[in-house]
Amino acid sequence: MKLRDYQKKVIEKTKEFIGSDEKELVIELFTGLGKTFLIPHISKELVGSGYQVYIISDISQLINQLREHFKNTSLEMSILNDNERTNENSPIILSTDQTLYNRLKNNKLKPTGKIVLIADEYHKRIEGDRFKLILDKLEPTKKIGLTATPFDFNGIKMFDNTFCPISQREAEEKGYLSPIKYYVPRIVTTMDFEKIDKGVADYSAEDIRKLYSDKQFKEWFVKFAKSLVLNKKQTLVFTSNIAMAEECCSLIKKIEPTAEVVHSKQDKDKNQQVIDDFKKGKIKALVSVTSLTIGFDAPNVDTIINLRPTKSYPLFFQMIGRGSRIYKDKKFTEFYDITDCLIRMGIPEDFVPFKDKKEFKKHKLQQTMVEQLINRTNEEVVEITREKIEEFEVYLEELEKNSLHLLTVDELRDLFNATYNVRLLVLIANEYHRRKYGWMLRTKTIELIIKNMEDVLEKLSVYNKEASTIKAYKTRIRNLLNNGKKLASMIYFPDFWYKETINKYGFVENW
Repeated sequence: MKLRDYQKKVIEKTKEFIGSDEKELVIELFTGLGKTFLIPHISKELVGSGYQVYIISDISQLINQLREHFKNTSLEMSILNDNERTNENSPIILSTDQTLYNRLKNNKLKPTGKIVLIADEYHKRIEGDRFKLILDKLEPTKKIGLTATPFDFNGIKMFDNTFCPISQREAEEKGYLSPIKYYVPRIVTTMDFEKIDKGVADYSAEDIRKLYSDKQFKEWFVKFAKSLVLNKKQTLVFTSNIAMAEECCSLIKKIEPTAEVVHSKQDKDKNQQVIDDFKKGKIKALVSVTSLTIGFDAPNVDTIINLRPTKSYPLFFQMIGRGSRIYKDKKFTEFYDITDCLIRMGIPEDFVPFKDKKEFKKHKLQQTMVEQLINRTNEEVVEITREKIEEFEVYLEELEKNSLHLLTVDELRDLFNATYNVRLLVLIANEYHRRKYGWMLRTKTIELIIKNMEDVLEKLSVYNKEASTIKAYKTRIRNLLNNGKKLASMIYFPDFWYKETINKYGFVENW
């Protein structure tokens, strides 16, 4: 298989890394862009430079995929496990984290020489105790990490630098990835996700199951699933636990008899047979818990239904990534989020990791302030909005009186901070209307905010005719305007759900 342009960039970056004093290279590639395919090519460069290469993954399925890729090369490699004899002097050794950890911990493996450690899903293991012991015992000269999500559970970036040769959006435009269309059914607006938020790391599987056990929801879900199956979709469904997965599968079976479920309590051979049949198209709907969120390669998936609420950015984006691979005659993948994940996290194409915990807490504060205003009446929200805008205008007037010429750096900083409330109110107004009226957005409050922000631009222009110092700030204000408009037009996708879907499937509007 011929290397694509961005894959060639990765190989060139590897060569540069080998010849440098750098100790770590983190390669960022979205799901479906061939991280596993690239590893043998990276290994070839390393072996050619005199390194022994250890490749680790946390699941055996990825090790098996790597084994198949290495068969297409002339490279000698050995797998570290209890079922096969391992040549510890092999230039390339494949292993799961657990197996390598056990061998090193029990001193059954004593590596020597120049070693490069290649770790898939690098973001998951970088801070773990198991990985630290592996590093202490292995003492690699260099490390190469591959990941689609270089940020932690909360979306905070984990690495100072990553090498990303192509973005998800660019890959879609060039035909390397399937475009993804995101939809949020209106029924989500009736679901109380706060009820299952106990303030801990993530929602409990049992609380999630209870949230979706409502009789009215089940009736809705059967009709919803029927609309997808009738279109002969190849559908992947994510749930939170085994009981929920089996219940969901039984509901889908009422419409699509081929529907099956995979989970850890089911026989491994049965699971594998179900997965193989799904990839061949014999099974049209496959329900899973978490086993298929990582390392599951089924390019024919063209529909994903998410019934697995989570606070984890990597997990949510990994679920989306299961539909990103291209396939014959597949024009795009439809992602139906029947959770609050899209509302809280947005889409991966637009996500920028938080730079630190402080920025993440600021983001959480925004969400908290939104929640505090959700139960207000429309009139109260508009009044609060007007009050904040009036405060902002008073601030501008005072600033205008005191500034005869150019704004100082401190004044510009203060002015930008003063717009924080205005930006927040765009979020508040949009979320308020989403909760109160569903996905048909009422835009009057947002229009009011945007109009006043446009007035701000006019006021800024009087400070200095040349506007050299203010130009950058005006750009930032303009970005806020654009973001406000994006919130109304992009994230919540009302047009599809209320026009195309209703017309296409005959859904009644109160769904």
